[in-house]
Amino acid sequence: MDRFDARANSTELVNRQTVVQRQGLLVNNNPNTSAISEASSNLAFGYFELAYNQYKKIESKFLPGEDPGPVTEGIFFCLENISSLFLIESLPALRQDIMRYRHQPHVDGSRIRVLCGRLIHMQYNASEAAFSLAQIAEDDFLLDCLANEYFCDPTIEKFLTDIRRQLLLSGARELAINQTYLPLYQALALQGYLTDYVFYCQHDETQLVESLNEQLASQLAVEECSLHDITAILLLLSMYMRLIDSKAQAALQGIATEQFPDYLQSIFILTYLEPLDIEKKAAAVVRLGTVNQDSLQVQQQYEETPYPRYTRLAYLQEPVNYYTSSPHLRDADFNLDVLSQTPLEILVAGCGTGTQPLQIAKSYKNAKVTAVDISSKSLAFAERLKAAYDVDNVQFFQADILELAKIFHTRGQRFQIVECVGVLHHLENMDQGLAELKELLVPGGVLHLGLYSELARSNITRIRELNATIDMQPSNSNIRQFRRQLMTNILDQSFKSIFSLRDFYNTNCCRDLLFHSQESCLTIPQIQSLLDKQGLQFLGFYFSSGEAVEQYRKMFPADIKQRRLDYWHQFEQRYPDTFQSMYRFHCQKPH
Repeated sequence: MDRFDARANSTELVNRQTVVQRQGLLVNNNPNTSAISEASSNLAFGYFELAYNQYKKIESKFLPGEDPGPVTEGIFFCLENISSLFLIESLPALRQDIMRYRHQPHVDGSRIRVLCGRLIHMQYNASEAAFSLAQIAEDDFLLDCLANEYFCDPTIEKFLTDIRRQLLLSGARELAINQTYLPLYQALALQGYLTDYVFYCQHDETQLVESLNEQLASQLAVEECSLHDITAILLLLSMYMRLIDSKAQAALQGIATEQFPDYLQSIFILTYLEPLDIEKKAAAVVRLGTVNQDSLQVQQQYEETPYPRYTRLAYLQEPVNYYTSSPHLRDADFNLDVLSQTPLEILVAGCGTGTQPLQIAKSYKNAKVTAVDISSKSLAFAERLKAAYDVDNVQFFQADILELAKIFHTRGQRFQIVECVGVLHHLENMDQGLAELKELLVPGGVLHLGLYSELARSNITRIRELNATIDMQPSNSNIRQFRRQLMTNILDQSFKSIFSLRDFYNTNCCRDLLFHSQESCLTIPQIQSLLDKQGLQFLGFYFSSGEAVEQYRKMFPADIKQRRLDYWHQFEQRYPDTFQSMYRFHCQKPH
């Protein structure tokens, strides 16, 4: 699972209350007062489709050059929550708004992934419909989706896999690219990059790709070969592999991006220059301490397949105080004065590719973030994202969690907050790992943990056990083959639940999901035991929506503060998918 899910920020990245307040200001200065008030009211009550239709009518009345401001913000918030396309008055306008939304600098697009998938289904999944490659290549919405996001949907994956196969067969026949299909070639190459080339290849496809790669080597051996001579093969191969993994690797060295045709430039940057830069940055990562012997296997996995490799960062446009991230951090029962200190020293232990610490750094006031991970390759991705978003209040280091107390004691450094989401359950000794994290906190400091649920991940555990039984090694080809078998020949229907998980649709992420080298799942009583051993006080679970909180309130009305872990254990038995992502909660070190 994602170590830190940007969609699950309780401030919701675009806070509904803030949106409504801003529109209240617009109401006082706009002739469309009643219409804006009505749309704002519908948004506040969760009637997102109705609010969207109203906002679009208001937006159409703005004159050229006028700033629709909060109206556009309302439209974008509605996009994140629309569930019924049949209530939308204009689907073409909806597609255009989605493309506008996605290209905002502070969003990663994940919050509208499901909506995009529904629109793709609606367009292409009718049983009687037939579409030519030319028609598909003219679909700007689909092309924009493929270049920026991948979708958790077996039907869409099959649709795209079939298109890729047709394009390969068409282009390889004469080693020429049909210009009509050019945008589609490029979009599928970018989709391959985003998914780490997870789509299944039929045997003849694999043979043809290998043959093209050999032809590439042969052409490059000819002295008068030019870049123009090999662009068709490069484009075909880029749908199936990174250019740095092709036979052109050495020949591409030193070539400037501008020498490529426009349609290959972004592909060259992402699949050739980026891997070279990752290697360079990984070698320059500052290393603290040593790697514990028990951690070597996990380190090797993340050096081979850094996870998660996101290309965009979602963050709050206006930073807020850290304690707004969850209601229980504002509870008067706790002394949480440490959260008001300036600067707020935050450690992210096991930061992966850097999404979590960078979001924290840009979203919370007075944050000074130190982030560590065991994988230098993962940290290289983090450094690239840090530079891309011009973040200056984060430092990245390579370090082992099991060595952190000693490392930071030597540096004379302690933290008000330690974030460790999706990491401890990959340690052989979770008790030792938690003890290390506790040592890093100042008295009264807060620890944010994310741990896998044994109950919610039971199907994933069974698949992992199946993999272990047949000793399937987590190579890219094996992962593709295994996924194909799951999607085409499900013997156990309960396995279908993994088709809704984002990690299933990316090779690196699927390895983390189903083939991890070290993983444990817990129950709530085991979490209670872990916290008791370290003398940590449970503050409360964190949820991305209020549904579980409401259900719990109805089931246990006497537990007003919702901090009884024995009750939460009963609740999970009744609602086993409650912690499908992870148990995410805060706890506090005694003063």
